[in-house]
Amino acid sequence: DSLTLPTNRLVHFDVSDNIISGQVPIFQSPLIQVVNLSRNNLTGIISDEIGGTGGGGEENSSLRVFDLKYNRVSGTIPKSFGDISTNLMELDLSNNKLVGTIPETLGNLLKMEGLFLSNNKLHGSIPLQLLHGDMEQLKQIFVHGNLLSGTVPIGLADLPNLTNLFIDDN
Repeated sequence: DSLTLPTNRLVHFDVSDNIISGQVPIFQSPLIQVVNLSRNNLTGIISDEIGGTGGGGEENSSLRVFDLKYNRVSGTIPKSFGDISTNLMELDLSNNKLVGTIPETLGNLLKMEGLFLSNNKLHGSIPLQLLHGDMEQLKQIFVHGNLLSGTVPIGLADLPNLTNLFIDDN
C-alpha cells in the first residue's frame, strides 16, 4: 500500500532531514522536477508505479532529481525507473536496504548525470546498458558498498564526462 500524491501544480517536493516514516509515496505530476525524500525513516519497497506509466507515461515527464538516500527502503530497484522521466539527471537511492541487480533500464535515462546506489546490498555487475555512447551526460557513478561482482566494464572508458567512479568495497 503506497501513497499516491496527485500534485497538479507541484514542481519541487522536499521533505528531507525529518523523521517521516511509512511507505515511499508515488508522485504523479507532469510538472514535478525535484522529489527529495532523503534522510527520513521511510520503509517498505519502491513501487513499480514509481515510473509514472500508470496513465500514459506523462505523469513525471519533468522529473530531474529523485533522492531517497538514507532511509530504510528495501526490495529491488524497479525496472520502471528507466521510464520515470527522459529528463532525470540524478537518481540517489544510496544508503538503504535495496537488494537485487541494477536494472538495465536505467540505460534509458540519457540525461543522467549522477547515479548513486552505494551502500545497499545490490549484486551482479554494472549493466552494459549504462555504458553506451548515448549516456554522454553521466558524470558520477557511486556503487560502492554493495555486493557487486564481475569485471569492471571496459565501456566506462567511453563515457566522455565521467569524473567520479566509486566501485570499491564490493
